[in-house]
Amino acid sequence: MFVWNFFASLARSVLPERAIKYLRGDFKSVHGRLHNRWERTRLQLHQLRGGSYLDWYAKRMDGFAANPKIDQKTKKEYHDSGGEDLETLKQLGLKKSTVLHEFGCGFLRSAHYFIDYLDLGKFSANDASGERIRSGVEYIKATYGFDILAKNPELIVNKDNSFDWLDRKPDIIWCHAVFTHMPEKDIEDVIAHLPKVMTSNAAFYFTYSQKPSQRHNVERMGAQDWWHKHGFFSGIADKHGLMIEDLTDFLQERGCYRPEHGLGKLTLAR
Repeated sequence: MFVWNFFASLARSVLPERAIKYLRGDFKSVHGRLHNRWERTRLQLHQLRGGSYLDWYAKRMDGFAANPKIDQKTKKEYHDSGGEDLETLKQLGLKKSTVLHEFGCGFLRSAHYFIDYLDLGKFSANDASGERIRSGVEYIKATYGFDILAKNPELIVNKDNSFDWLDRKPDIIWCHAVFTHMPEKDIEDVIAHLPKVMTSNAAFYFTYSQKPSQRHNVERMGAQDWWHKHGFFSGIADKHGLMIEDLTDFLQERGCYRPEHGLGKLTLAR
């Protein structure tokens, strides 16, 4: 680390700002860009050995969950912000009696608030990282004094987009900040299998990231990060017979999400 910091400092003192900006690209730092290149190489080697992207991502997230160096103030702020998703879904029709499933629950940042609000047994969630779920349960109990398991949520660990593991048909499925970290094929797998767990009145809400300068429907930012335009999801929805609605203006009016976040709604075709 010392060696890297030395050369990074030297480069900043020698190279003009425009050169640093060029080397940095869309990343916050040259170091971030180089680290991302290394992670993409590791992913490619993993896939050459027959591994899937989801396997690689799950292992990466398990390792992140076990990292003792995570700043505690940042962690607390992250968990505190989960209430924003609850308020968003309440404005979209969520009631205490609603059957809600969260696809990609991570550290249970939002699940904490969903479970507290909903009636007993109305919440289920899945994530590829079992360590993130375990860490979230422990952190929420230690920090907020709330034992989320007492309200009988169904927390599922899997790396499978088929929905064959879901025994209920939710009224709402919430998928926040998941597609941003999914390749195109995996996103289509999720959407293609949605009808098997959706009723005629159910809705699948998903967020995604887009940028003003984006020229293509899908652009890759990093080893696990993609930018998407709404048109990308419209194409998949049409292919699989689903109705789609762009709710990005509603999301941005809420004022608590990042400017690059978009929101889509999928329902069964009438």
